Amino acid sequence: MSERQYTNIITPFDNETGNKLSAEIDVRFSRFVTISISTSGTASFLFRVRGAIQDDTDFTQAAGQLNQWDFVSFTNLSTGTVVNGQTGISYGGVDAVNIIELNVSGLTKIALLTSSYVAGNFTAKVKRFDAQ
Repeated sequence: MSERQYTNIITPFDNETGNKLSAEIDVRFSRFVTISISTSGTASFLFRVRGAIQDDTDFTQAAGQLNQWDFVSFTNLSTGTVVNGQTGISYGGVDAVNIIELNVSGLTKIALLTSSYVAGNFTAKVKRFDAQ
């Protein structure tokens, strides 16, 4: 059995606050992406992931016929629960660490999004696993 190949861990959010959209993360050569999200300061916000199959998609603009992206579902690795992409993870004043996995097979890029921010800090780390 061969060892899984992965990229270096990147940190799109490092002790951040507020509503944020990360820089685009290239997943063209990845099959799965694992993301660790940690919070502090009684964090209260919504975390979701945007995904696209086109190179020219602009995550900062509304999704539409000429700018196709959507929220991507993922699996919470602690509970095994599949989380609806539209729903995401809601942090409501309790600090936590969540590790999630996305099947990005066929996607070109993703971006992490925090919204409905009220309080706290958050860090997100991303590890991409090569398609084999």
